[in-house]
Amino acid sequence: MMTISDAVRRAAQKLRHGEEAELDPGEEKLAPGWAADALRPLLDDRVLADLMSGPDWPAMAGQMVLLQRAGVDLNLFLPQLGQAAKTVYQAVAANQARISEAGTDRWADLLTKAMPEGLVRDAILSPPAWPDMAAKMAHLDQQGVDVAGFLTAAHGQGVGVDQAVAALLAQPAAAPAAGVPAARPAPAANPYAAPAGPEATPAPAAPDRAPAAEPVAVSADARAMWGPLTEGLTVSDDLDLSERPAAL
Repeated sequence: MMTISDAVRRAAQKLRHGEEAELDPGEEKLAPGWAADALRPLLDDRVLADLMSGPDWPAMAGQMVLLQRAGVDLNLFLPQLGQAAKTVYQAVAANQARISEAGTDRWADLLTKAMPEGLVRDAILSPPAWPDMAAKMAHLDQQGVDVAGFLTAAHGQGVGVDQAVAALLAQPAAAPAAGVPAARPAPAANPYAAPAGPEATPAPAAPDRAPAAEPVAVSADARAMWGPLTEGLTVSDDLDLSERPAAL
């Protein structure tokens, strides 16, 4: 709320006066004490102490002073800010209590030890999904699953997903020329057709089919999930599953 309000204040002043108002050095020193006195009736001492101990407190206090100087009625604004702060504080406390009650601290510690710090671990620990995931990990543990090994494997998959997304976003999409269809390779010969020879029975004519699709690059995740045989695999879009030997 404070960041958005200060951004609106700056934009409005720049639009109307051509510049944003700032505090001089003396006012910056006095702002934290003034802001604390203004918020003290609205916040619990513990919440206010936590707020004042943060590195952003001096800047936030300066923003409050500048909002008041810009004409904002802090008697209306600060109670809303105080209620928002209480709501956030209570939500964090309730979430931590839920995590402790579910016994998920153990799994958070295991996750920290099993996975290196980075994008994958941060994504797993991000609330609100983490408590439910930790409960499932506990259930797996009760069934005899090696949860540490499971997490290590999950990390490898997550890294693969991250790399695949990054690689896709890094490649510009190649648009085909207008009116020119993409070239496709000719359909492969049927390895199950009758052998050629004077006594060979001619194979029935195969129905017309669309040319085989071009091989598609397979990600590391696909190879890990389906195996290396998926590399370069080409499957026709209208594969006739009634001819099981040919289809296989």
